[in-house]
Amino acid sequence: MIKKLEKKIKGFTLIELLAIIVIIGLLILVIVPAVSDVIEHSRKKTFHSSISSLVKIAQNTCAERVAFGQEKDVTYTFENGIQTTHPSNQSKLSFAGKAPHAGYLIINGDCEIRLSLSNGKYFIEKSFESTLNQPVAYDDQDLEAPYLKAPCRGMTSIVDPRDSKEYKIVEIGDQCWFAEYLDYEDPLCISNPIDHPSATGCRRNNNIVYYQFDALMNGETTEGSQGVCPTGWYVPTDDDFHALEIYYAVDECSATRIGLHGSGSESSYDCSPAGSALKHTNYFNAELVGYVIPYSGNLFNYGFDALLVSSSEYYNDYSIVRIVSESSDAISRAYTSTYNLLPLRCIKSSQ
Repeated sequence: MIKKLEKKIKGFTLIELLAIIVIIGLLILVIVPAVSDVIEHSRKKTFHSSISSLVKIAQNTCAERVAFGQEKDVTYTFENGIQTTHPSNQSKLSFAGKAPHAGYLIINGDCEIRLSLSNGKYFIEKSFESTLNQPVAYDDQDLEAPYLKAPCRGMTSIVDPRDSKEYKIVEIGDQCWFAEYLDYEDPLCISNPIDHPSATGCRRNNNIVYYQFDALMNGETTEGSQGVCPTGWYVPTDDDFHALEIYYAVDECSATRIGLHGSGSESSYDCSPAGSALKHTNYFNAELVGYVIPYSGNLFNYGFDALLVSSSEYYNDYSIVRIVSESSDAISRAYTSTYNLLPLRCIKSSQ
């Protein structure tokens, strides 16, 4: 009887085992991706929630500064999980949880937020006008991509390799500017005469270097050229200055207004209160250093005006400038002789 029972007990056949393996494999193919998607979604949701909380904290911080009459514009940067700010006298954002690995968060004058942040696996972006985007994954080789999208790359200063001079830089909107005047003395430029028909001279006066137009362009004729700026920087264009002034403007800000420098006309002043913002020492810091008159080399309007030169020509022998005045909250868009010697602010190339 026992022998008969033993004969009736059978194992799985090879075909049955293969069928079971195939079924298990199919289940794995279905279940594992589904579980991975759930985990991925959960991680993205957690990161999104963390940044949403950070945005709310930044908005509350801005509201508090408004209530106390403090400056609203501020940029927070993150590098390797460490938070820094610009200007340096602003307090850091206090928030629960782990700080973003890299990126930046900008609060503009209207308490609007712009950001590009990463946690090492995902990055998330938001423009001033949009809501917070969903997190996006990226490859290991691009881990710093969001951080590198910040206009100043999270830096607050650079060193000119030509003479080892250090310059403060400032992030304003989508732009990165020198926060002080270029102090580069080209030996040829300094030795050249500052009269007509030559416009290739430069002079130091009151510890500021002033350049004639051809000198600051360093022989280049295309607007937006590097000129005498360090590598990776260039002489700003008329459009660059308009983007700068419109960032701060509350009143009308015409891109085509124009006046003749020195004519006494106020019609070219616009974009208030951008003039006051550019004079702020913690930001653009447009020092009112005037300009140098050719032939005599005399300094004019020191302490009253800052003439910010562009690489855009108005017509022959005239270039477009912005004038920030001690007596106005607005900014003038004017044209001045290319033979006048003006201080130079460089702007960072986007490349």
